[in-house]
Amino acid sequence: MTPHRMSAALIAFGVCCTPLTGLANDVPFETLGQLFSGSESSPREVVARSAAEADAKGLTSLLHLKPIDWDREMVIAVFMGEVPSTGYEIEIEQIRLRTPAGGHELEVIYRRTEPRPGQPTTSMTTKPYHVIKLRQDRGADVRFRLYDPAA
Repeated sequence: MTPHRMSAALIAFGVCCTPLTGLANDVPFETLGQLFSGSESSPREVVARSAAEADAKGLTSLLHLKPIDWDREMVIAVFMGEVPSTGYEIEIEQIRLRTPAGGHELEVIYRRTEPRPGQPTTSMTTKPYHVIKLRQDRGADVRFRLYDPAA
């Protein structure tokens, strides 16, 4: 089938409104650590594709429990920063491999949770974080997106 006929067939079936670029697939990942007692006082998003990069970005102390094969794996972390009590959490929920025109990117979707009204908490400074590892993808741009349930 020629490209012109393929386009006509897609339009006939109502697929014209779904872009053929920008498709996304979920990427599996493994949690390395998710605690409320991190060392980061400010919120930040981090990608490390080598041991040297992880060290330069201050991730080495968080990676000591599980080995990373830097030839095959990379690390992504999100830090909530300093918060005034327990009950706060940050979590990477999904990683999507997107293929926009001209390349590909990893979209890291994460959620921040705050204590609900009336939820028991302890008044103490906490620094929630989530660190994961996934298959190495040196060619992908990484984009972070805070999950918005209203979207």
